[in-house]
Amino acid sequence: MSDFFTAEDSGPVRVRMPGEPPLGAPSEASVQLELRRLPARLKDCSAPQLSLNAARSDRHAPGLKRLQLLCANGQQDIVSVRMERYAWRQSTPQPLASGTPLAPARLTPVLTPLGKLRGNGFESAAALSGFEVRRRLRAGEVITRNSVRAIPLVNFGDTVTYQVSGTGFSMQRSARALEAGGLDERIRIELAPGDWVRARVIGPRRVAP
Repeated sequence: MSDFFTAEDSGPVRVRMPGEPPLGAPSEASVQLELRRLPARLKDCSAPQLSLNAARSDRHAPGLKRLQLLCANGQQDIVSVRMERYAWRQSTPQPLASGTPLAPARLTPVLTPLGKLRGNGFESAAALSGFEVRRRLRAGEVITRNSVRAIPLVNFGDTVTYQVSGTGFSMQRSARALEAGGLDERIRIELAPGDWVRARVIGPRRVAP
């Protein structure tokens, strides 16, 4: 429990009642708690507060905790709470085909349960600049590292400039790309027939060691 609430990226803790929309805004980092199996007599609970002193594990569902719930009108009970860390991640409001560049106009932030997210998502639209869709994305799908790829700046067979720099010198020579690659990706290039090395893509048809 203490680890969950003291995590560096947790931010303020908010309690969301059943049926309520997400709390906060994309610019606000927070932990939100989802209440489950809320007793019928507490459906009208307002200004809910949770007491961590009453916390204990739910033996039937390790992902649940039992906490003391106190309402503004004095109602209180022990309730089952599913603890889940939420954060704003980028998603696509419309389906996107493979190869589609990810421009900000095609993205929207959604409050995402990180425990259910397969792979890391993207906090901002700017972080997806220079990427394209690797596979078809469904409307509303959260974009992860596995679903995008860097837009190729070098294609197979391209003649590229191999740039080597050091203290007091800079050298360039032509080479042939043996693989395609996006910004900062490492690809194989052929310096001469049978002589190839790996290089990092630094720009359109430009690579460096």
